[in-house]
Amino acid sequence: MNFWNFLNENISAADYERLHKILSCSKYRLTTLQKGQEDFYPQEVKALAQLLNMKPIELIMEHGIGRKYVTLQMADELVKEEGLEVGLLAHSA
Repeated sequence: MNFWNFLNENISAADYERLHKILSCSKYRLTTLQKGQEDFYPQEVKALAQLLNMKPIELIMEHGIGRKYVTLQMADELVKEEGLEVGLLAHSA
């Protein structure tokens, strides 16, 4: 499912209208995010996770948002509270 469809189905119309305020970004930036021209910053991923009552790492892994700006170190910090860590897996066919 497209992330924006998922978001639209899981937040109120009022929250969707004020999404730029929730994300602490301009309406222009929100438009670039919606058009796929830009990716979410880590603080925006955290704000969305709070709004959706999800964990930030779930949004990153399940919906692919924030991948451009979230480093492995940042992802590690996001899951540390749960006693987890992010690791790399090398696979060859």
